[in-house]
Formats: sequence, structure tokens, C-alpha cells
Amino acid sequence: MERYADAAVLLLGADPARPEQAAAQLMAWLSTTTRPWLIVLDDVQVPAEIEQWWPDPTKTGQVIVTTRYRGDSLIRVDRQVIEVGLYTFEQALEYLHRRLDHQPHLLADPRQRTSPDDLLAALAHDLGYLPLALSHASAYLREGQVSVTAYRMKFADYRTRLEKLFVPPDQFPDRYQDTVAATWTVSIHKAAELMPGGVVPMVMLLASVLDPDGIPRSVFASDAVGSWVRSVLRRAPEDGEVMSAVRMLHRFNLLTDNPAEGTTPVISVHGLVQRATRDAALRTEHAWLTTAHAASDALLEVWPDVERDTALAAALRSNTEQLVAVADVALWGSGAIGVLFRYANSLGRAGMETAAVAYLTRLAATARDRLGPEHRHTLAARQYLARWQGEAGDPAGAATALAELLDDMTRVLGTDDPLSVLTRNSLGEWQGRRGNSHEAAATLHANLNNTAHALAFRGGGTLFMRAQTSPSGAARAAS
Repeated sequence: MERYADAAVLLLGADPARPEQAAAQLMAWLSTTTRPWLIVLDDVQVPAEIEQWWPDPTKTGQVIVTTRYRGDSLIRVDRQVIEVGLYTFEQALEYLHRRLDHQPHLLADPRQRTSPDDLLAALAHDLGYLPLALSHASAYLREGQVSVTAYRMKFADYRTRLEKLFVPPDQFPDRYQDTVAATWTVSIHKAAELMPGGVVPMVMLLASVLDPDGIPRSVFASDAVGSWVRSVLRRAPEDGEVMSAVRMLHRFNLLTDNPAEGTTPVISVHGLVQRATRDAALRTEHAWLTTAHAASDALLEVWPDVERDTALAAALRSNTEQLVAVADVALWGSGAIGVLFRYANSLGRAGMETAAVAYLTRLAATARDRLGPEHRHTLAARQYLARWQGEAGDPAGAATALAELLDDMTRVLGTDDPLSVLTRNSLGEWQGRRGNSHEAAATLHANLNNTAHALAFRGGGTLFMRAQTSPSGAARAAS
């Protein structure tokens, strides 16, 4: 619903403070507009649960839904179901032969009773002809130099243990996920064995909470990730150790690293691999919290103050959206929500001011509910919201909101707190931009009395005031 509401704000000028009404407005518009449109609903678990947000196709609009669900609720006269699924027996056999070409020792049967083709056929059957599982197995066989027979025994053992340990019988609508969970477990253990030290599983966990379609490589090379590794393993990672772990996981087809491709090199991870990783990690709450915090800090670290690289900025926004989707509670629980403010600023700076207002309206409400109305993050969310309310074309509303916020801030934080100083400076800016220059001058003059003391630790307090609308300045004051 939130994505529909954001689209309605951008396309139709809907009220961002009323997301349900905005989403319904978009649904109505889709049914009548003559403009071309396409809605993609990806990885739907139970179609009936999103039926109200499944638009009917029109002459100018279409809906694409991806799902592993096979129930009758998919079937309707105006819907076409296209099966995109498993390899056939012949395709699976051809794939395995191609991947294991020139390595006949991997196909040897110690009992000399089974031909190579029969061994590969049995492996494909074990893995349910699932392409992703076959890619994991073939990578394991090549990199680990393990025979097919040995791999089948290991896979059967891990699968039995996983089914008993943490995969409820009604967890998945098919056997895709538990098959991938077993092949993932076999592969991650081997990768960690070949590169001991504990970094391999940590890198895999970090990749599982970010955008499957593209995580900037710079995230993994960040100081934040190095600090996280050091805190968990109680040792500093060696130079290049994290990126070596990325390459090890690439060798086992657990992620894809293409450092030379594109202006913003990214690392991609299959969604099923991410889910298998998260399912294992969810059994350890501390690991989940620290991973979410590390991902948030890493995104903030590599996010430039000036977004000249629009592709990088878009990738960072997508990664933030995925992090929130899979680890929202952990983010709030670890206090790592600074990246949410940066995300909002990025939306606004990319020309999506109304979307920034809609997002910050929800963020401020969530902060109030989870942290309380006087928490520093709640007050900071209101400051960001007022700023982008003004940038979206409502300077009077921004000035009014900032005046109310300043009263609360000075009461809770004091007059010389950096966040109070920033808010007072922002109030003066929007008073001036709505045309009240005398009131703005008085506000900014009063603010100078607090600046030297509040921002002395930064140096150049007046210059900092002039730059206070930068996302990094506000984020530092909010934290």
C-alpha cells in the first residue's frame, strides 16, 4: 500500500498524510486513465492477501505478478499464467555436464556401479531440477573438488537436519525454499571452511538484508563493515579480507560479483539465497540486530552528500528500502535509523519532494509510536518533514511546523542543543522564503547567540549554520 500511496502523491498530488486514501485514489486512476502504465507485484506469497491492490488490466495498462503460489485464486479469465520454473530432466543434465566438463573425477563412482549420466540424473532429481540449487551444487563440486556421490550424501544429511531444526511443514507453498536452504547450507559451510576466520558467513548475512538486484561494492569495503567484523570476531579484519570473502561466495554461486561492470559496480544475490540466510540468522537475535546496524552504517558511510552519480543514489535508495522491508524492527531496536533520514533527503534531492514528504510523514508517526514524542529521533523526523514540506511548495506550512517544533525542542533539549540551533536556523530560512524577511532576520539574529557555544566543537559555527540543510549536517545533529 505504501508504494501505491507514494505513486499517488507523485502522479496525482494526493495527500501524503492519508496513505490509504492516496492508494485507493491511484487504484481508481489506473482503471480510467488513458496513459500507459505497468504494475509489477514481485514475489507474491499468497495472492488473496493482495487482491485489493491487484489492478484490473485495461487497454493501456497491464499487471505482472511473480509468485511461486499455485492455488486456484490465480485463475481468472483476464489473467494469463505463464509457468517459469524448473529445468526439464534433459536441461538439468545438459547444465550439469556443461558445468562439470573436463572434470571426470567428480563423476566417479567408488563402487563402479553407476555411470556418470546416472550420477548426474540422481543429483538433479535430489535437487528437484531447481536451477538455483543446481548452480549451488555444481559450484560446490568444482570448487571443493568433491564427487557427486559425496555431495549427495552431504546434501541429504543437511536437508534432514534442516527439516527437523527450523523449517516448519507449512512454511513454504512448495519445496523451492527448503531445497535452496539445504544447498545453501552445504555451500556456505564449504566456503567458510576454505576461508576460515568467520568473515564469509558475516558477508553472506550482510548481503541478505540489502537489495538482491544490486548492492554497491563500496558497501562491503566500508569502514562500518570493518568495524562490525571487528566487534563480532574480536579481531580486526585483514586488508582485503572482506572483499576476499565476497569473491569466495561468488565462487560458490551464493552471490554474483561483477566489479568491472557499470559505472557503479554492484553485487547481486538471489532472493531465495537471501531468504535461506535470513532464516538461519533469525534464530540469533543479536546477530540480526548487529547486521541491521552494520548495513545502515555502511549505507550512510558510502552515501555522498552531493549525489552527482544518480545511479549510485538510486541504488542506495533501493538498498535502504530492502533493509527496511526485511529488518525494520531490528533497525529501530538497534537505533540505526539515521539511514532513513538520508533516504528521505535523497528522495527530495532527486526531485521527488512530495514523495519525501509522504515518507517522512510516516517516519515521524512511526518514531512517535515506537520511541515517544520527545525522543531525539522523533524530533529530528519532524525537522526533516518540515524542511521538505517547504521544498514541496508550502513555505508557510514549513515555517508554522518549525515554530511548533522549536518550542518542543527547546523544552526537551534546551536552546543550545545542535538540533535546536539547526531547527531555529531552518525556521529563519523558511520565514524568509515565505516573504517575512523581518521575522526571519530576528530569528537568525537570536540564533547567533546560541551558535558559538552549541557548535564550538565543530569549529566555524556560522559557516555550519549556512550549510545546515545538508543531510549530513542534520543527521549529525540528530544522532
